[in-house]
This record gives sequence, C-alpha cells and structure tokens, in this order.
Amino acid sequence: MIAKTGLPENPGQRAAQKRDLRALRRALTLSAIREDGNHMTEAAAQAIWIGLAGYLGFGLAIGLGVILFGMKRLTPASVPVRVRLLLLPGTAALWPVILVRLAGVRPPEDRA
Repeated sequence: MIAKTGLPENPGQRAAQKRDLRALRRALTLSAIREDGNHMTEAAAQAIWIGLAGYLGFGLAIGLGVILFGMKRLTPASVPVRVRLLLLPGTAALWPVILVRLAGVRPPEDRA
C-alpha cells in the first residue's frame, strides 16, 4: 500500500524505487559517470588542457609568421598593421586552414 507521502510503506519497495530512480538518472546523463561519481579523471582533464595549449601555442607561432611574412602570399592587397593585428586571433585558431592555403591549395571559388 502507498502511504500519503507517495512512497511505498515496505522498506524493500522503497529501496527498489530509489535504485530505479538512480538508474534512470544515470541513463539520462549525457556523459559517462564513473563509479566514484567523477565525470573525468584528472589526468584526462590535464591531457585535454595540454593539447589545447599546444594547439593554440602552435597556432600563435604560425599566426605571427603569417602576419609578419606570409600575408602577401594569401592576398594581393596591402594589409595595414592594425588589420594584421585583428587577423592574428583568427589565424591562431585556424592555423591548419592557413597552412593549407599557404601551401598553394585554393578553394574552387578562387581557381578562376
């Protein structure tokens, strides 16, 4: 029989209902939860941050090189220093695309 609180009176049924609720909550979680409740190990988080720092560090080095020396190869127009500084964050973030463009690969729109 169900009590006024909405929970079953039998302690075994209450425990089963709590287990079911926990299983449902775990199933609805978007990320995989380890048994101890953590979403990610510290080593995995560190590896992600180190990878991100490496990507952006390499991108900053490539971006500075492109801004200082490679801009004439990307566009025939002269680019003022202020505009080059504005382009630096984009070149740092999109350095793989910039390297492909510097290698001479052009999109179909530019091949005319």
